[in-house]
Amino acid sequence: GTQRYRTNVWNYPGANSFIDIPSGIQVYDLEVDITDSNSNWGNDNAGFYIKEGHTMTVLNNMTIKDGMFVRGAIELLGDLYLEQTSTAVRAEGGYGRVLFNDGGAHTIYAQDGAMAPSIEISGSSTLGVDAATSNVVITSLNIDASSTFNGHTGTLQLGSYIHDMGRPYVYYESDNYQTHAGSIGLVVSGTMNTSNTELRIVPGQHGESSASIFKVDVNSPVTVADLEFKAYSTYVASRGLISLHNNSSFIVLGDLLVSDGNVAEVVSGNTEVFVAGNVSFTNTDANVYAASFEPKINLNGTLDQSITISSGSFLSPVLEVSNGSGQINLASDLNIESTGADLIMGASSTFNMNGFNLTINDSLTMDASSVVNEAGGNLIYSNWNGLGTINP
Repeated sequence: GTQRYRTNVWNYPGANSFIDIPSGIQVYDLEVDITDSNSNWGNDNAGFYIKEGHTMTVLNNMTIKDGMFVRGAIELLGDLYLEQTSTAVRAEGGYGRVLFNDGGAHTIYAQDGAMAPSIEISGSSTLGVDAATSNVVITSLNIDASSTFNGHTGTLQLGSYIHDMGRPYVYYESDNYQTHAGSIGLVVSGTMNTSNTELRIVPGQHGESSASIFKVDVNSPVTVADLEFKAYSTYVASRGLISLHNNSSFIVLGDLLVSDGNVAEVVSGNTEVFVAGNVSFTNTDANVYAASFEPKINLNGTLDQSITISSGSFLSPVLEVSNGSGQINLASDLNIESTGADLIMGASSTFNMNGFNLTINDSLTMDASSVVNEAGGNLIYSNWNGLGTINP
């Protein structure tokens, strides 16, 4: 039958319910329903954890109605159901790991607003998102070399935010308070099929001086419909960080949006984001803004593309235009100001400044067939390489 785990916690903050699972215990179905009675914290950050080194095996399905899976591991042989009744009653993610490792095919069913804990896919297993699901949130995702994640036509958000979700979690075990580092990320050694999926990498940080960190480590470029980077913090002095490791790159069939935080390369110059649609860097206010972006951006669409900078500078150190059939249109002033920053114009590419100003810290490199149309804007660069045409 179904093993139901229900409890009521007065949370201030991060109060959790502890389960000491005997080694090797198995249940058929598991239902988690943890109520947080403290409305001062939004009723939304109570959780449970499993003792370190112990794993529960669920032979069929797991349903999370309310609560956060803070720490530990659950081996799941069936499907994962994530529910939301309200913002106070929902599956709330967590650093606990749900393991799909039996070599079978599995599915996530998620209601809007519900969040999955960390997920690991291994042992030639496949995990997909139900077609009826419009939005799914997963705290972190790890796909081993033999396994596959199949996205859906909708939004996949990696990194979840509940009050105190971004900081080290405090839990109580064996009469000692301990902390969990809470590192989260996207690690892909296998296959990630997300060409119809809008991917949002959105780790959250609340109320702490240390920034949230989200690690991206993919073995080959991941293709997505649209891509947003938003590493944010409600602590004014600290921006979040998304770090790209081992030449991790993305192929974006639609638009790229960088709306908050820092996007860094661990090895400089080895990551690239290919964008077929529009590029936007936004600055909402003093606390929500695109702070830095180190990967190279390659505009490789076949139709017209635009670049919009709400304020400040274009953050990528290298902008390459390899769109030979459409045109690139500035929708704001563009300042490529990073040290050694370059604009590279490929064959038959056209860059329309539309009267806006374009400043390049280092080199403007142009193929002989490429064109830059100033249309009354000011074009400033340190070095010019190539044989292309610049029209005033």
